[in-house]
Formats: sequence, structure tokens, C-alpha cells
Amino acid sequence: MSRRILTLATEPRRPLGEKHLLLMALRPKGQPQPRVIFDRLMELWTLQEYIDWINSDSEGSQLMGAEDWAEHGITTAVQLGEYLDSCVEREKQKDMMR
Repeated sequence: MSRRILTLATEPRRPLGEKHLLLMALRPKGQPQPRVIFDRLMELWTLQEYIDWINSDSEGSQLMGAEDWAEHGITTAVQLGEYLDSCVEREKQKDMMR
């Protein structure tokens, strides 16, 4: 699971319509850096759009819905992204200790 989240955190695959166009306008000159682009996209997505994007590429378990995340204090795509990044870091630390 940690590899999947790490991939999601570094490579957006399915930008959404108008948001994609805005993202392209915000793209830095020269070769775009995937993390910079992804961070900007995260600011544009709603929490539910981000969850739907992650779940659309999932072959197994699905993330819980926006209402469930809100009960845990996560109400934006950025907050969920930061939470998932911290999960990846914890898993990396566990792997290094083995």
C-alpha cells in the first residue's frame, strides 16, 4: 500500500477538466516538476474529488468517504494528502527497521 500512495503523491494521472486547464496555466516554465504540479492540483481538488481519484485507480480496498474523514478532522484534499504522506513515511521507517 505504501508504494501506491507514494506513486499517487508524485504522479497525477487524471486531472479534471477546467482544473486541468488552470493547472496548465500555473505550470512553471521549462520542464514541469511532478510534485509542484501535484501540490497545485491538491489545492484545487475537493476532498471528495481526491478520494474519487484515488479510488478510481484502486484494484482492492477503497478509501473511506469524505464524511468519514471529516470525523477524523480531515476536511481538505491537502490534509488527506499530508496524512497519507505521513503514513508512507511511517511504513518506510518500519521497513527500514526490519
